Amino acid sequence: MNILFLDNDKELTALFKHLDTMEDWNISFCKNFEESCNIYDTQSIDIVIIDFILDFGKETLEYIVNKNPKQKVITMGDILECSEPKGCEYCKIHYNKIRLLKPVDTTQLIKLLKNFDNSTCKFYNNFESKAGLIKIMEDIVPRFTGASYNKEDRTITLNSDNYIIDVMQFLNKYKINFEVINDTTLQLQRQQ
Repeated sequence: MNILFLDNDKELTALFKHLDTMEDWNISFCKNFEESCNIYDTQSIDIVIIDFILDFGKETLEYIVNKNPKQKVITMGDILECSEPKGCEYCKIHYNKIRLLKPVDTTQLIKLLKNFDNSTCKFYNNFESKAGLIKIMEDIVPRFTGASYNKEDRTITLNSDNYIIDVMQFLNKYKINFEVINDTTLQLQRQQ
């Protein structure tokens, strides 16, 4: 499998350099728009993995999907937005992209690479509403240091009270109602 990798994340780059020596994967690492386009135009690429938040990532993503709308693409980023400016519905109809949220669960990423054709974008239409954000909260919460999310009782637990303000500010920003249970636990309210 030929993979075009566009990301400046040191941990992911190290992982892919390791994977490049295993499996049947040939991974091309890119550092700018010109290099990315050159590799894409001269090699047969099976899957593109791209941090679309990077300036050259956004530009490269646009170049690739304009050239081949059915190209298999895994888009990554740390913002809670669809990688397609025209929205999730447009992306689903016109492209072959699946979105991951950083920090990326490497097990999830490897599984997606191996099973791309049988996978769907779990973030489809979930960034636009409170209910959607709550649905993907288990992917959002790990972005906060020492935080975990229990989907069953809808609680966010932190291993210290140092970052509880950050989590509260996030929930307030997206108007997600919550209750403070104690210094390290927040519970999302059922009535949204």
